[in-house]
Amino acid sequence: MTGVTSHEMLTIVTFDFYGQSLQMLSLDMQQKLHEGQRVVLGVKPWTIGLLGMRAEESTFVNQLHVKVQKIEKGSLLTSVLLSVGESRFESVTVADNSLTPTLHEGDDVVAVIPAGEISVTEICDG
Repeated sequence: MTGVTSHEMLTIVTFDFYGQSLQMLSLDMQQKLHEGQRVVLGVKPWTIGLLGMRAEESTFVNQLHVKVQKIEKGSLLTSVLLSVGESRFESVTVADNSLTPTLHEGDDVVAVIPAGEISVTEICDG
């Protein structure tokens, strides 16, 4: 964790995630977080969007450069397993998403995550 800024009931927490910046937006945060803490982050797979490498056109603050590890296409949903550093996470989209047919295993893409969808699931140190 690289920063915690609060104003009234709003808190923005900044993280260094394998050299990339992530921000979490929280209303009325109950956890006591401080700079330098190590935490485990959580995000729901259906809130992670994918872009080609032209992320400069996105307004999302959280843009992670990731690698596509695996793609599983179903009749309704497509699951895309992503990696950055040693972390693995999943993006789930509707099967007819326009980007999905152009994705291939090994592709470098940008994952976008709304700041309000990130949560701290575990505090690793005090």
